[in-house]
Amino acid sequence: MERKEFLELLKNLNLSFSEQKEVLEKLLDYKKRKDLSTLLPEELKDVLKEEDFNKRRKEFFRILKDLCYPFYSSKIKKFSPTVEKFKTKNIYLNFSPYFEKKEIEIQLKIFSFEDFQKKWEFIEKNKEELKKIWEEI
Repeated sequence: MERKEFLELLKNLNLSFSEQKEVLEKLLDYKKRKDLSTLLPEELKDVLKEEDFNKRRKEFFRILKDLCYPFYSSKIKKFSPTVEKFKTKNIYLNFSPYFEKKEIEIQLKIFSFEDFQKKWEFIEKNKEELKKIWEEI
């Protein structure tokens, strides 16, 4: 049964060898943790029915990540509006992988000193949002 499900998955996602290995390890681990009878949870089976290849592939990996790393995924979703807000100003908020460390790296892309001042003001104006993220890491 597992073999059949995995072959179906390979057919639908066209995975590289390293992706195959990674996906199989995650699926087997998830199956064991959740004591499932099948390799693929329903959410992943459903996404494999998607017609558009790129959308199917992207959604599959997103759902797999959500299933395997629920804490990390929930935090990323929660922080996403603030991260996107900063990104529109060429200010990038980066976190340690899987929030292993309580740190935020703020990366600025500046084009002039005036640009730097504007970005600094933006950060100052939005520091409460940064503080909320900091407290939740």
